[in-house]
Amino acid sequence: MNLLDLRNVTLFTIIFNQEERYLSAVIPVLHYMRNQGRFGRVILFTAIPFSDTSPDFDIVVIPPTDMEGLGIFYLQHLHEYIKTPFAMWFQDDGFILEPSRWEPEFLAYDFIGAPWGDGDVGNTGFSIISRRLLQKLALIPYEGTPLDFFICKVNKERLMRERIRYAPVPVAARFSTETTNQTDPSFGYHGRNYCPPKHAIGQEKIRKFMEQQTQASKVLTTLHAYCS
Repeated sequence: MNLLDLRNVTLFTIIFNQEERYLSAVIPVLHYMRNQGRFGRVILFTAIPFSDTSPDFDIVVIPPTDMEGLGIFYLQHLHEYIKTPFAMWFQDDGFILEPSRWEPEFLAYDFIGAPWGDGDVGNTGFSIISRRLLQKLALIPYEGTPLDFFICKVNKERLMRERIRYAPVPVAARFSTETTNQTDPSFGYHGRNYCPPKHAIGQEKIRKFMEQQTQASKVLTTLHAYCS
């Protein structure tokens, strides 16, 4: 499989509370995602201390928090860890479905995520944000507004005056879908409740990927025992 060249993108996810079932759900997605492209860096931010016997991603432990605390971390501190021009946020129900649908144009904007029904492009659940936008967001006082709305509604006009570019709806819908365009083909998706068919496809992809990884590991173990 030809991996996507995403060396100018940091792949990351955030586990902000101590629900171990979410950690268990997101780790397979993390391994799946990092095998879709050559990313500049891969980071797991986690409130649950976690170790991997063969880590090929960075683990950053953060204090457990709530949704407002997540917003504070994302808006005020995430830029400190992102050294590439862009960052891609994924979740256990928001990730790449069809790598072949990647378009270089997705990186022509400072923010791209699934469009909403009102015409704004605003979902952060599976999204790409520029480091430039993260740096600007860190300078804006945050008062607990939901993260998506803070970036893509409350401060949109202000940020656009500062030459921040939001992806237009047609491009964003090819990148990801959530509450609209649910049956249209897309690079990724977000929302087990918003996109049940795509979520089912995504979960099957994760299952098959982990099954292949397990089989490959068994073969390597057998070869190692034979060669020893």
